[in-house]
Amino acid sequence: MTQSVLVVEDDAQLGGQIVAHLRDAGFATTWLRHGRVLTGDDLAQIDLVVLDLMLPGVSGMDMIARIRELAAVPVLVLSARNETADKVRALQLGADDYMTKPFWPEELVERVRARLRRPTLADGSAIEIGGLRIDRRTREVTLEGRPLELTRVEFEFLLTLAERPGAAITRRVLVERALDPDRDGDARTLDVHASRLRKKLGNDGLIETVWGIGYSPLGEADDVKLRTKLVLLCVIAIAATLGALAIYDAIARHRAASELMIDIVQQHLDGARERCEADPARWGDRLPSSRGPGGPPPGHDAKRPPPPDRGPPPDSNRRRPRPLEMWAYDASFRSASADAPTLPGALTEAIADTDVVASDVAWRGDEVAALVRTPWGAGPCAYVFARGSTGDWGAVLPPGRLWLLPSVIVLGAALLVAGPLVRRIRRLTREVEQSASAGYTLGVDERGADEVGELSRAFATASRRIRAELDDRERRERALREFLANTTHDLMIPLTVLQGHLAALRDCAAGPDAVRSAMNEAHYMASLVHNLGAAAKLDVADAVVHRAPVDLREVVGRVAARHRPIAREAGITLDEAVPDAPVLADADVTLVEQAISNLTYNAVRYNHRGGHVAVIVEVAPPGRFCVRVIDDGPGIAEADLARVLARGGRSDAARSRAPEGLGLGLHIALGVAALHGFTLELGAAEGGGLEACLRGPCRPTA
Repeated sequence: MTQSVLVVEDDAQLGGQIVAHLRDAGFATTWLRHGRVLTGDDLAQIDLVVLDLMLPGVSGMDMIARIRELAAVPVLVLSARNETADKVRALQLGADDYMTKPFWPEELVERVRARLRRPTLADGSAIEIGGLRIDRRTREVTLEGRPLELTRVEFEFLLTLAERPGAAITRRVLVERALDPDRDGDARTLDVHASRLRKKLGNDGLIETVWGIGYSPLGEADDVKLRTKLVLLCVIAIAATLGALAIYDAIARHRAASELMIDIVQQHLDGARERCEADPARWGDRLPSSRGPGGPPPGHDAKRPPPPDRGPPPDSNRRRPRPLEMWAYDASFRSASADAPTLPGALTEAIADTDVVASDVAWRGDEVAALVRTPWGAGPCAYVFARGSTGDWGAVLPPGRLWLLPSVIVLGAALLVAGPLVRRIRRLTREVEQSASAGYTLGVDERGADEVGELSRAFATASRRIRAELDDRERRERALREFLANTTHDLMIPLTVLQGHLAALRDCAAGPDAVRSAMNEAHYMASLVHNLGAAAKLDVADAVVHRAPVDLREVVGRVAARHRPIAREAGITLDEAVPDAPVLADADVTLVEQAISNLTYNAVRYNHRGGHVAVIVEVAPPGRFCVRVIDDGPGIAEADLARVLARGGRSDAARSRAPEGLGLGLHIALGVAALHGFTLELGAAEGGGLEACLRGPCRPTA
């Protein structure tokens, strides 16, 4: 879907250019050539407004205020007014972005695209997250009903997070949305604003750092602190462990009681056929026993007597086991006793293939039961069904509730351990925030042999690396600023001179000297531009050299032809001497030609009228070339040779006039040589002057 942009610009030429560039970028545009009071219908189909401030009719500031009354459409101010007060007022009235004139059309298009990529809230809407409320129209923020005083950067930072739930927000997006580079700093200050905003919100859970990316979207505050989490984790772990022990204890009791009951029943059946068949209705019944499901009958010698009674003390609340009960059944599973229970179907089915069947082991309930086939297996006492309850046999947990005491001790120990741990983590958090706010110049406490100590040392190592990178970047930026300042200065001088000559030519008051000087200045500026391009290519960390066979004779011929008019105007003779056979080198022709051109240009520029410059290509066995540039000018003092090879370096004689160069020429020549594996040698020429020699291996000719 094509997005629509309203352009409000009174200058016909500039407005036409803006509209043309936006249309070329795929936007539908509407152009107003004066300021006026807009209506809701004017903005109904508009996705973004590009607005000038100095307009006939209604001013741009008044139009911003009117737009904000009607809609939340983004407003990009495009004005020649670059005072901070104008920017602040426009942003306070509701503008979303501010660009100053002059500008590059590509930047305007990218600013428009970037602004349209950002979500826009409905007019007058507010965002509520937990107790936090953000009103976009009034730019008011409240937390639990309490108003928060936020700066413009903090508000935009908070709003950007609130508008993007479910995704991590990169620093680039936050810088683009929240910071004004003219007064708010750059990406390095973003962490400082985030730290201050966290303190005002009073809850670190609302904004979390995503290392290497930026910040996480705004979410519900996490009120559960680490100490509470550790306590809950301990409680859950202890409860799960005790629950598992209780289940295992119940199963162990059930299994032990079942085995004991079957043993007692089998002992009770020895020699009991006559008694049972004589009175099956009363046989068995309840056996007197104090040990769980039963015990051996009185006076009977047990083959495997039950273990000593480990039952609970008399004052215990543990329920005592029920006495063992037995009933006799015939082959059809019918009992003569009226009190006999109906046999479970699972037991009667399972007894067909075995002599003893016990009830399933269970951890819930305390009843145990078994169906036993009698040795004789016939008559009214063919089967015996026994029923009882579990006791303390096979128990895992001790009687009573004393086993809870270790759990309480473990929980208390966890709390004691958690306290110092939480304090150390909080202290480390504060130190990290302070270090980040101070540009990672402050260290953190690296003591401790545990994981927190390892985390502290890891952060300290990362901080030192970040600090080193920041220092290196700062050095580079400082060098770049100085380099740009020198470049600007040295460009302005020849431009000013050239403008003066052009003015003289316009007024027909110029003579040959003025034309000659203008040619020199134009030649210098062209050389400077070429050098800047070469310097940019050489400064890349992994500079790519496009090697190909290069005939150095042709390169020297082009260089001599280019500089001969300048030498002629300066009264200097420029000669070249090359062998008849091709002299090939594997090199980037652009860079090598620029290096030789710089050496030749310096020889011409620093020579005197009537001087001589020679550019010579030689083949020095075995298989190496040498491109010599020799002049008979003043030369360079030996003490200055090392200095002039550094970027920006100039000899003392070259400091009085800007066109003598930035000092880039020799530095670039040296860089080109190093990049190709060549060597560059500087020294005094015979009879005075300077001799430069570019040496390297020749490429074999076919």
